Amino acid sequence: MKNRNTMIVMVLAVAVTALLAAIVAPVASGGPPGVSTTITTNFSNSVPADNPCTGGSGTLTLAGRDVLHVTDFGNGVFHMVDTQTGLLTFTPDDPSAPTYTGHFTNTTYNNQRGQQLTAGGPFNVVAVGADGSRVVFHLTVQTTLTPDGTVIVSLFNAHTECVPPKP
Repeated sequence: MKNRNTMIVMVLAVAVTALLAAIVAPVASGGPPGVSTTITTNFSNSVPADNPCTGGSGTLTLAGRDVLHVTDFGNGVFHMVDTQTGLLTFTPDDPSAPTYTGHFTNTTYNNQRGQQLTAGGPFNVVAVGADGSRVVFHLTVQTTLTPDGTVIVSLFNAHTECVPPKP
């Protein structure tokens, strides 16, 4: 179950990176040089999720702040950084399993120079269970789209650490 969850997160990270690239790439070709925009929003969301350590199902609730910064330098040079930070709660469906609370940080970046686009970023979670157990998750991915359409995943790291409660 742990490998399945890690694979799902990896696929989601690459999909989000590709989606953001597809959204922001057209913006990079338009507009005058040196245009910079920052948008800050608060968000909250609940989604079904599995505990990556036990495989137990539950609900993951996230609440945080998103800061999106976009700069178009002109001449096909474009930079975007989106940072999300906040708090999380994992409430298991099994009432005998511990609830986890913690924090997360996600940074996604896109850099475009002409027809080449590089996108990626780290995603980090640290959560502590009501029983004292801990879940730590780190994901880093970088993807490059070359002018000929080749996609290169040049940097990738996924690490899940499950720390049992102290006796």
